[in-house]
Amino acid sequence: MKKLALKILALTGVIVGGSVLLLPLSTYADNTANVTVNVTVAATISLELNTNSVSSSSLTTNGTVIGTDSNGFYTTATVTTNSSTGYTLTLIDNDTNNALVSSVTNNIPATASTTITAGTSAWGYRVGSNTNWLAVPISTGAAATIASSNSYSSSAQATKIYYGVASSSSQAAGTYTDTVVYTATVR
Repeated sequence: MKKLALKILALTGVIVGGSVLLLPLSTYADNTANVTVNVTVAATISLELNTNSVSSSSLTTNGTVIGTDSNGFYTTATVTTNSSTGYTLTLIDNDTNNALVSSVTNNIPATASTTITAGTSAWGYRVGSNTNWLAVPISTGAAATIASSNSYSSSAQATKIYYGVASSSSQAAGTYTDTVVYTATVR
């Protein structure tokens, strides 16, 4: 028992002139240091399209095909990102000709106004419930921003892009095509 008492005394105090001088335990403590732990979570983004092709076989001369939910003449672009600053969704033509082309001489030009009207050959797109039709920008121009967010969202964000096409009475028969490029980027 005497050895145990001496060991305890040795750990907590010093005998000075017959009395025990108790020193705080901090006197015997080691120096301390802090470590800051940092981790960066990289921003990720994904873009899914409901389809890679839309088509209609119902366009007649002097007619129109206007994209609706029921006829499927639209694209749904769904963006998912963990970015705290949001995203931007754009579209642009894949080349410098934004017309729907059937041959070198037969095309349906991109709309020059905000309407798609039977009797005038034109095509374009509109986003969601917007009623204005727009031309798809050519690849050497600035892409059109069709959706964006400035903050984080834990759920995917879907945007519907409708297509509209009109033909004139002199529109040549054929299959007309163009390619639209959709891009989602972290802000």
